[in-house]
Amino acid sequence: DDRSAAGPIIRFSLNDATGVILSETGSRFYFRSREYVTPLLGLGNVSNCVAALTAAVRIGLAPEPMAAVLAQLAPEAGRMEPIRRGTLLLLNDTYNANPASMKTALDYVAGLKRRRVLVLGDMKELGSESVAQHQAVGAYARDRGDLVLTMGDESVHYQGRHFSEPDRLVDALIEDLTGHEVVLVKASRSLRFEKIVTEILRRI
Repeated sequence: DDRSAAGPIIRFSLNDATGVILSETGSRFYFRSREYVTPLLGLGNVSNCVAALTAAVRIGLAPEPMAAVLAQLAPEAGRMEPIRRGTLLLLNDTYNANPASMKTALDYVAGLKRRRVLVLGDMKELGSESVAQHQAVGAYARDRGDLVLTMGDESVHYQGRHFSEPDRLVDALIEDLTGHEVVLVKASRSLRFEKIVTEILRRI
């Protein structure tokens, strides 16, 4: 919003990152002809890195310390947090959810060479658009996941395999796992899906 700044406005976008490679272990990209590597997962985190790099360049930091910091970053709990149990990869993305972040996470999972299990809950605060947005994200998820498990009042509109109780959802998930999947767990904060993550980890 140009009205919020009294001084010069500096813009950034994902177009500032080139050669982006997303893997199970992190992200690699070029920014202003310099390569950066970070353990943070997904295109959303590349965007975050570009924002930080843009600000750091503005205040005069050199590329070397910026690269060193990005290489050492660890994900915040619940924000595309990778948890490994043997060959299983669990992505704890339970801190929040909206249509844009859902699609970004689903795109990342779709790019992995694994069977894809999606555990999705409601996206809150969408008002009159809630049903339509859940239907749209549900169609997006079904195109990118091999199994879609859902829980929550609005998540029934994802049209996945729906559950009203977390224990039954986890039961179904555990019964279906071979141990080589990627499991994405994502919902708005108020659904407390971190409890589902804890229960999955307790039982595998």
